[in-house]
Formats: sequence, C-alpha cells, structure tokens
Amino acid sequence: MKTDELITLLAAREGGVAPARPLARVAPALAAGFVLALLGVLALFGVNPELASDASLGHFWARPLFALALLAAVLPALAACSRPATSARLWPLALPLLALWLGAALQLVSAPAGERGALLLGNSWQSCAASILLLSLPPLALLLAALRALAPTRLALAGALAGLASGCLAALAYTVHCPELALPFAALWYVLGIVLSTLAGAWFGPRVLAW
Repeated sequence: MKTDELITLLAAREGGVAPARPLARVAPALAAGFVLALLGVLALFGVNPELASDASLGHFWARPLFALALLAAVLPALAACSRPATSARLWPLALPLLALWLGAALQLVSAPAGERGALLLGNSWQSCAASILLLSLPPLALLLAALRALAPTRLALAGALAGLASGCLAALAYTVHCPELALPFAALWYVLGIVLSTLAGAWFGPRVLAW
C-alpha cells in the first residue's frame, strides 16, 4: 500500500484518533520536559538570588505568562499536526507575541532615550537566547519521541511546533534564573531563543519523525 493511500484511509476511518488523544499522548512529554529544563537551569545556571523579591513585582510575571500563553496557543496546532489530513491553525501563535511586543514598545517609548539600550540588552543578552535553546533540547527530544507514536505527515511543521513548545518550556524554566525583568529584553532575547528552538525542531522533525 502506498503512503498516500494509507493516509487517506487513516483520515477517513470512522472511530479514528479522538481530538483529545494527541494532547493526552504528549502531556507526559511536556511535563517531563519542563522538569528536565528546570533541572538544567538549577544545574547549569542556578537560581536568581533575588527571585523571591523579584516575584513580588507585578512585571516579573510577564515572562512566565508569555511563555505559558504561547505554549497554550501552540498545543492545538501541535495536536492537529500529529494526525494526518488535519489542518492546523497557526494564527493564534501571533497573539502572545503581539501582546509582548506591544508591552515592550510601550515600555521603550516611555523610557528616557539613554535607558532604552539597557532595557533591550540588560546584562545577559549574550547568553539568554543560547541558554533557552540549550534548555529546550531535552523537552524537544521527548516531544519528538511522543509524536513518533502518533501519525504526523507534515514532518517539518510538526517538528517546528514541537520545537516551539519546547522553547516555551525552556523560557518558562529560565525565568527562575534570569534577573532581567524588562519587557523589551524578553521581547527580543526570549523570543529569539524560542525561535532558535523552533528552527531546531523544524530541522530534526523530518529526520526523527519519518515513517
């Protein structure tokens, strides 16, 4: 039987994979991936000594809320891509990004001109994106392994969405260490780290998920 015929049969079969099943299959990978990313933060970077005081500030929560919102937006698309002949809606991914960029732009505009560079670069711009990429690799491996048990056919897209979800988990874990609270910093370097993780997933997807 040809692959195209198999895909058609799987898509048309009654009693196929239930909509909630793909998310149920990847949920353990997501949970374990976050734990591994958090352990990576603790082992490689340590906890920010000012974490308790920073957490009392309202703007501290912008970064974890952004990571969680983007993760929530990518999961339905990832579930759709794990099944054959199912379209994935990608436009919701733009909403958390637009919200973060809008907040960052407002913070930049309201800051004195001499302070805008510091808001963008902070003290750790050299390592932030690379650290998020590094932390995303264990969750990405777990998510790709979970997807192999399903039936993705758009392998690069499925891998990219898995990388995006992994980048969100890594960014969420990294907030335990990162002392940078400015929205422009997160809008640039956190997003870059997540983009790098997405590109890594797009590269690994066809190589790992091929039937």
